[in-house]
Amino acid sequence: NLKVLTLAIGDGANDVSMIQAADIGVGISGEEGLQAVNSSDYAIAQFKYIKRLLLVHGHWTYARNANMIGNFFYKNLVIVAVLFWFQIYCAWSTTYVVDYTYLLFWNVFWSLAPVIAIGIFDRNVDDDVLMAIPELYRYGREGTHFGLVMFSWYMLDAIFQGALVFFLITFSYSLTTSRSDGYGIAMYEYSATMVLATVMIVNLFNGLNTAAWTWWVFFAVSFGIVLVWGFTAIYSTIRPGWFVTSSYGNYYLLFRSVDFWFGLMLTIPLALLPRYLYHSVRFIFFPNDFDILRWIKKTEPNKDFVADPALGGKLKARHDGTQEQTEADEDDRRSFTSSLHPPRRSFTSSRPNIHDWRSGSRTDMSTGRMEVNRGFNFSAEEGGIAIRRTQTNLSERYMQRLYGRKDTNHPYMSSAPALPKAGDGSRRHSLSITASMIRKSLRRPKEDEQQQQQP
Repeated sequence: NLKVLTLAIGDGANDVSMIQAADIGVGISGEEGLQAVNSSDYAIAQFKYIKRLLLVHGHWTYARNANMIGNFFYKNLVIVAVLFWFQIYCAWSTTYVVDYTYLLFWNVFWSLAPVIAIGIFDRNVDDDVLMAIPELYRYGREGTHFGLVMFSWYMLDAIFQGALVFFLITFSYSLTTSRSDGYGIAMYEYSATMVLATVMIVNLFNGLNTAAWTWWVFFAVSFGIVLVWGFTAIYSTIRPGWFVTSSYGNYYLLFRSVDFWFGLMLTIPLALLPRYLYHSVRFIFFPNDFDILRWIKKTEPNKDFVADPALGGKLKARHDGTQEQTEADEDDRRSFTSSLHPPRRSFTSSRPNIHDWRSGSRTDMSTGRMEVNRGFNFSAEEGGIAIRRTQTNLSERYMQRLYGRKDTNHPYMSSAPALPKAGDGSRRHSLSITASMIRKSLRRPKEDEQQQQQP
């Protein structure tokens, strides 16, 4: 088990089993029908589109899903944390601190839109940058966008924010009454403040974790906030004569209360402050490749990432005619780096090290270079350079054993004429005479029939 993901690409019916066996199947719609396309996960029209499929759409999909999963579990844990902390004051009787109607609509209206926008529209870097710098694909291959550590930070944020909302609002309402008539508050009165604060915190927190703010993202982040405010204003006006609700009168009690507005202004900034500081400090002092490229794209929208020698790699050197010097510099850098840091296995793969004598290897007979045998490649197909080298019988020992020759000046032994062994001349000559006599005997009846048919 190599512990890697495999991608299979094909265009015909004979590739269906391969596409279905791989983790990701790509079908090419072409002259051989749609069998491969119907059995694949993704379909493309030409093979050249595989680069954009992997470097752009594959990168975006992984980054979006990783970000969406963390935010999705976070938003559900926040409201659960608010309910959990209330159990301390209700003798662990599983009583809901908020009106149950708000809980019913939590995953339907209040907090669903931002995570959908993250999973569809978010992108950590633009597509032209990903196409110009294919080295960015390694972040997805190495699994840097999602992991146990990152998921744990989302969960800690949720627990912290739930505790902050519950205890700050509870203590602010418990000191003195917020009503002007002097009566004590009801439980669903101050818990409505918790719900409004939690909904705004969750939506704004998801917005902080979004890299690309489009109009769809603005709409998704504001959708739940606007909806919960409108619902609270309308739901609390329903009279008991229509149907019984526990929040009747909150529109009058909440919106005129100083504690209500103070609780919102206190809890929302404090809950979002740790994540905001984390993003700011990381972007300023410890930026990663995506932060740097986004900043370059923002400050220089017309930047040519392909031709830039510091960003596009070897493309600029090819244009300027300095490709050989660039490759030589890279070889020197790699040799220096390998001397300081010996090669090691990747944590996401169990492929053997090329310097390990126990690993399977393949030696190129024409150059003498040894490399790790990673299975079939296009050079090993019929007519490829690898199979042609194999068919030329480059091994001198094999040629000496076959023909008995000790020396040769020709670089390719198979191209030299074969010399018969001593004592084999008469036998080979007799065999050739016997074969020619058999062919003549088989050909003679046909010639006699043709002569008889002629007038």
